[in-house]
Amino acid sequence: MKLSEIIKKALKGEELNALEKAELERFDPDALTQRAADAETQLKEAREKLDAAEQDKMTEAEKFKKRAEQAEAKLKTSEEARRTAEADRDEAKRQHAALVRSNRIAELAAKHKCEDAEYLDFLAEKRGVDINDDAKAGEFIEALKKEAPKYFAADVKPGAGAPPPQQPQEKPQPGDRIGSIIESLNNAPEIQPEIQ
Repeated sequence: MKLSEIIKKALKGEELNALEKAELERFDPDALTQRAADAETQLKEAREKLDAAEQDKMTEAEKFKKRAEQAEAKLKTSEEARRTAEADRDEAKRQHAALVRSNRIAELAAKHKCEDAEYLDFLAEKRGVDINDDAKAGEFIEALKKEAPKYFAADVKPGAGAPPPQQPQEKPQPGDRIGSIIESLNNAPEIQPEIQ
């Protein structure tokens, strides 16, 4: 998978698999500048060889004119190539930083049960919180839980809950022997076994 596709996927908030994460971690934006410099060096060497072959066939005045034109063209193209490489490098660094921040925010949101990671990111950015510092991030989120608890999942403890409401029992009819026996059993005290 191409790096640009991985970055687009991550910026959309989609989860990355292990291979994609490994590819992103191996990415080095500064290597782009080095590759551009290497390519420029190779191009320069090839042009020098071509020029040497052409100069053997030219007069002295033509040689000087050709050198001047080449120097001017090299200066222009190398400056453009440098600007393009720097722009590409800066954009890659920006996207990488955005992706790292997005992953960190998602991690914090999951850890603290925040249901709106984008809002958490917005507030952290607005308040200048260093999200990579666990202590500061924890303090910020705990304060936010008190300020705006609606953005966090409630801490519910498992248990039986409230007992079901008891229905009042009806008195048995005067001639109903079974109902009278059941009523007397319901009202009888429990006998606890003795523990030895």
